[in-house]
Amino acid sequence: MKVTKYMLETFRATLNEIKVLEQQLERLIKDEREWKQTDTVKGSSPEYPYLPTVFKVSGFSFEESEAVEEIRKKQKQTKKRILDKKLTLERQRAEVECWLETVKDPNIRCIIRLYYIEGYSYERICKFLGTEGDGSTQRKQINKFWKDRK
Repeated sequence: MKVTKYMLETFRATLNEIKVLEQQLERLIKDEREWKQTDTVKGSSPEYPYLPTVFKVSGFSFEESEAVEEIRKKQKQTKKRILDKKLTLERQRAEVECWLETVKDPNIRCIIRLYYIEGYSYERICKFLGTEGDGSTQRKQINKFWKDRK
């Protein structure tokens, strides 16, 4: 896949979407744990010394079991869809990172990393690099870089 200017412009959104997908996965797992009903039952051994014991019981009522299976099936599909999307986004992120290493000019590479990945403004990049100005030089360098790549 070829890394485009659009991919870099949406890179931070991609990273945020990965975080959202991870939260959705965690919520799905948590929801499944909360479905089970848990209770305790007192009982004793049928033989002497008849020691009273507390048993922990968990599961679903018969009426709920079909609904739970349907929900699990839908959740499994959702989980697979989320994992597939997350994998696609992770690949895209890795590809952008690898592509960035192929940019020969370290100054351009630094500006691309700061602007597209870190979200710095051109003025802030200018200050970060320790140069005078309002960032217009860095903006022109990036515009020239993209123009030369066409």
